[in-house]
Amino acid sequence: DIGYFCFIHAKYGVEIEEDAQIGGGTFIYSINTENNTHSKIIIMRGAKIGANCVILPSKDGKPRIIGENASVRANTTVNKNIPKEFHYP
Repeated sequence: DIGYFCFIHAKYGVEIEEDAQIGGGTFIYSINTENNTHSKIIIMRGAKIGANCVILPSKDGKPRIIGENASVRANTTVNKNIPKEFHYP
């Protein structure tokens, strides 16, 4: 489920698995032009991303992973991997 007014920049790959939910107004970037980084973004099965979040690529080029059944609170900037079943922040 992807909410209204989301933006997904998938130049380097964005994978959204089954039953993942992405709140409206969320921005997902596989490239960051401010620091010249890029990586694939993987949102695993059952993950929940709150509204108006920003998900940025990793700095080392490895995939940015939001783990299975993890949740990210609304209005959060994600700049690190989120483990399985973890509630961030």
